[in-house]
Amino acid sequence: MIDRLLFLTKRIKEMLIAMGCELPPVTVMFNNKMKQLNLDFRQMAQVLTGQYFGTLYDNASHLFTFIMTEQYNARTLKQLLHDSERVHTYIANY
Repeated sequence: MIDRLLFLTKRIKEMLIAMGCELPPVTVMFNNKMKQLNLDFRQMAQVLTGQYFGTLYDNASHLFTFIMTEQYNARTLKQLLHDSERVHTYIANY
């Protein structure tokens, strides 16, 4: 599940960069997968929305709400995975 989340996060970030968002390149900074997820979501949230939060779930929910203009409030990894797949599909079809 976490590997799938890492893959989706990487792809979302790559697609946003391809669309012209000035995000840092997709690189692995942490061996800890949860820290890496939080870093990627924090970077995307900060660049796209101008603000970021302290937790992975808050950063991801804030970013997804901004992109999809629907309210997201992920509180579990399973819910975060589901939301990430929806956002990935949306951006891929954009």
